[in-house]
Amino acid sequence: METDVPDLRDVAVPAATETADPTQRRRVLTTDETTQAVARAQTTLAEIATRRAADAERAAADAADRDATEAAEAARQAELSRWSADDTSQTGDDTATTADAEEDVLSRDV
Repeated sequence: METDVPDLRDVAVPAATETADPTQRRRVLTTDETTQAVARAQTTLAEIATRRAADAERAAADAADRDATEAAEAARQAELSRWSADDTSQTGDDTATTADAEEDVLSRDV
């Protein structure tokens, strides 16, 4: 099917910026530049891996410290509960504790 319309590729005018400095538009890096870029990327990846390993190690140490602190707190709580139970069993009941508390009241006898 033929038309009387001319082909757009034949009549189109390229934009002024389209042909300005075409050598810079599609520049391929040299072997040395590529080697340097790859070396920088590998160094960066090694640093990232080292940081992640250090972060994981720090997180494990923090978790161990947290577990030790929680265990110490639980042991301290158990010790305090045991002392409280011992005090209660030695007095027989809490009435002595109440009497002791009443004796501690300050009085102003002038």
